[in-house]
Amino acid sequence: MSNAAFNYWVRRWRRQSQISGSESGLTLLECIVALVMMSVVAVAITPPLFLATASRVQSNRAEQAIQVAQGEVDKVRVTMERGDFSNNLSLLPQESSSGASEFEKTPAPSGVPDLKNLESTRNSCDKGVPFVGALELRPVDVDGDCLPDFAVQTFRSAASDKTAIEGAAGLVPVAFRLGVRVWAYQPIRSGTQPLDIKAASLQLTSGTGEQGIKPLAVLYTQLAVSDTKGAYEKMCYLLNGGAEDCKTKTSGGETP
Repeated sequence: MSNAAFNYWVRRWRRQSQISGSESGLTLLECIVALVMMSVVAVAITPPLFLATASRVQSNRAEQAIQVAQGEVDKVRVTMERGDFSNNLSLLPQESSSGASEFEKTPAPSGVPDLKNLESTRNSCDKGVPFVGALELRPVDVDGDCLPDFAVQTFRSAASDKTAIEGAAGLVPVAFRLGVRVWAYQPIRSGTQPLDIKAASLQLTSGTGEQGIKPLAVLYTQLAVSDTKGAYEKMCYLLNGGAEDCKTKTSGGETP
């Protein structure tokens, strides 16, 4: 065989080797290993993803609940500043039957909120009910879809001679304590356990967490009609001040 022929066959053999190498694919074993690795990765990252998503949803809902609770406080404050409640106490939250020392232990409501009392950001869906009973829940729609997102309990401390004045409708509160609790609506609707009064803990969770029975937002504050004569004295008594202490400060000419 001549050198030219030998070189020809060598080049052809090399070319065939390169073609066969480039056309070779994954073996069955390599495919199985790849599938196993993908399954391991999927199993490893799925729980943290669910945990992060559920926790994020719970945090967003709690933030909305706080805004709803603050909105309740602002609504009562505006009503007091206008003075519209003097002859119509239904414009204020109902009184809690719990005493002053037990105010924050006012029991949680039971049962599902009545949709006839829906408060909505859409005027056509809002029922125009300012407040319900102290031991009742009022549904609240925050996104304007006419479906309740939260359930709110609003109540105030009972009026007395020391914190109220005599009016046509009876004792008209000048200073009182206000309590607002906000629960997520859906867990209440589907839940069977009694509601709790302590705020839910916003911990990492893969489900609804404590929001099924505990409120997402709880606010307690004091309100007073500042332009009423003796308002400071009424507030002083509300904060458990003594008769001598409250009257002394009032007579000293201090401004509420």
